[in-house]
Amino acid sequence: RVNVVSPGSIDTSRANPEWYQGRTPNAAGIPLGRQGTSEEIAATCLFLVSDDGGFITGQTIHANGGVAFY
Repeated sequence: RVNVVSPGSIDTSRANPEWYQGRTPNAAGIPLGRQGTSEEIAATCLFLVSDDGGFITGQTIHANGGVAFY
């Protein structure tokens, strides 16, 4: 199986700590009203590789709080 997880804005300062110094992450443009967490992205990936996701292939999963929807 081949799938892609396309995360949106994730609430973490570990990726680029300098970016977050003195800034408040802005969730105003996210329809669900908040940034995602790394745990939510991990859970999405775990689902895709589990038996429960066994019939899913060739998909891009947009885990972005509704920022990009089609």
